Amino acid sequence: MSVAWMQRAKCKDRIDLNWFPSDGQNANETIKFCLDCPVRRQCFDYAVKNKLDDGIWGGVSANQRRRYRWRMGRT
Repeated sequence: MSVAWMQRAKCKDRIDLNWFPSDGQNANETIKFCLDCPVRRQCFDYAVKNKLDDGIWGGVSANQRRRYRWRMGRT
């Protein structure tokens, strides 16, 4: 899977947001930041395909991605 889409990501230079929140930390600001990113879907797909179980990818938390993969595995 190509990662050329990463160059168009809205977040590519944003180190000020909490991309890897610890348990109990609020990630809402970071998730909201992703909502209008032009490559949000590619980011989400990349994280799911590569089983990235940490951080915010495509505006989706690690727990949400695990649940998504679990549901997709059952269909």
